[in-house]
Amino acid sequence: MIKEENIKIITLAFVAAGFLTAFVVRILFELVAVYSGLVAMVYGLEWVRHGVPVLAGLAMFMYLQLREKTRIWAHEVVVEVRKVVWPSRQATLGMTVMVCIILIISGFVLGAFDLASSAVVNFIID
Repeated sequence: MIKEENIKIITLAFVAAGFLTAFVVRILFELVAVYSGLVAMVYGLEWVRHGVPVLAGLAMFMYLQLREKTRIWAHEVVVEVRKVVWPSRQATLGMTVMVCIILIISGFVLGAFDLASSAVVNFIID
């Protein structure tokens, strides 16, 4: 049985997918309108410019929401993500500092190799 809390998360994810679909359809419609005169004429109509992306977004939301396999898959994803043990704030900060230190050290080492190799090349050329 799918928990009520998971249903809210899944529905919110499906709404986000609908908005993303509407955004992508709008961008693609604008792109095709630039290259096609017929599409540009149709795209000039206000109800088409706004209605087609909204309808595509609603269609995606309804497709995801009404398809049982997709809802079961989304529920399983939410359940698995809840099992993840996230690091504490202190552990995340410590790992971030360590990565920054390693990046600085590797930058110095690569810089030293670059200087040494350029000196060797200049010595050979001269």
